[in-house]
Amino acid sequence: MKGQELVDGKDRPLWWRMEHSGGLWALVLVDEAYAQDQGFVGIDAPAELGARWSQWRSSRWALQRLWNAAAAGLETNPSPLDLRKEPSGKPYLINADGAMVPLALSHTLGMGAAALAAHPGLVGIGVDVEQYSERFLRVASRVSNMDDIANVQRCVTGSLEAEAAVLIWVIKEACYKAALTQEGLFGKNQLITRIEKKEDSIAMHEPRWAGCVESNRTEASESPYERIEFEAGSFSEDQALWYWAVAWR
Repeated sequence: MKGQELVDGKDRPLWWRMEHSGGLWALVLVDEAYAQDQGFVGIDAPAELGARWSQWRSSRWALQRLWNAAAAGLETNPSPLDLRKEPSGKPYLINADGAMVPLALSHTLGMGAAALAAHPGLVGIGVDVEQYSERFLRVASRVSNMDDIANVQRCVTGSLEAEAAVLIWVIKEACYKAALTQEGLFGKNQLITRIEKKEDSIAMHEPRWAGCVESNRTEASESPYERIEFEAGSFSEDQALWYWAVAWR
């Protein structure tokens, strides 16, 4: 992972930056504890977040890392003052040329994420990050079908069943956020038609995968859902395990 920083005097990552090999997107993941010690201006958390405020803050701090166009490798030069939302609620930025820059945010226990479309040809992007938990086994049957599970388990060698369930969840959530329309497109209406382990996986404990998701015609015969590409990965820190996914169109 690129852009790794360390806590003062401690060999512990604070944030991680990744980029698509073709320059399509840039992603930052930020440690929740690190975000608690950082300040930023111009963004107020919704009052209803309550105890989830620290998680929300980690995703916004991740976005701040991406605001630095030079550090993130972006050519769009977005301004932090131009964070906006579409009528659907999707966030986006306006760059120095007045063009829309697709943006996605996510947060979970211990980690926040932000992803920006680095290529002007992208019109949609989605991101999700989740901490590993066996609770995903309980929801796997609601969002996955047998083809999903079989496709993922074939390429996640040695993975626990629950880890495959988390991977399926983050992929589908990211694709849902990137979709042109989000009506009825999450879960079994999405089919992971291709997934393979990337050769540039950084290490055995930090694997990465790439693939695509398409509409499941047996579940949504008239769905306008287009094919969406994704990249996903996992990494561990302080005995915790996270899975992330970025999807784009």
